[in-house]
Amino acid sequence: MATSGDEHAFLVEPYVIAPSKEEQCNYLLCMDRNSRRPRTFRISRLRSVFVTADSFPINPETQKELQEKAIRSPHSVSLTVQAVVRLNKYGVRKFKAITKNRPIVSKIEGDLYYFDWLELQLEEYFKRFGRDAIVIEPESLKEKIKKFYYYGLREYSK
Repeated sequence: MATSGDEHAFLVEPYVIAPSKEEQCNYLLCMDRNSRRPRTFRISRLRSVFVTADSFPINPETQKELQEKAIRSPHSVSLTVQAVVRLNKYGVRKFKAITKNRPIVSKIEGDLYYFDWLELQLEEYFKRFGRDAIVIEPESLKEKIKKFYYYGLREYSK
């Protein structure tokens, strides 16, 4: 069992402890026993941990998914998407300069950058780029970033 706060308790099957890409934090990648979904917890934020003698098999599909998450982005087990982002010359500069949580590029075609990465991480990363990065695909990511700027503009226009 792992708890990450006073009112949050989780019963999990641990899989692996993995460092973040920048090696600043360690994360527990595990399976939530109640929801049967993969979860991740930052080790330093766990408040109480109870160890049992229980053992459990891990199915090959889940094992493969968690191994991939451990390598790419242990801090999140959210949905991986195929994304295309257009970067102008300032966007390229920002992409080279902002290394924290930077997604790995699958391929580059001119000013189009392709990613197979976590949607949430792409959203958080490219929000900082403003007009220097335009999401082409997927539509869901494009809409999230549009909403972010829409609500920001609305507040600043008051």
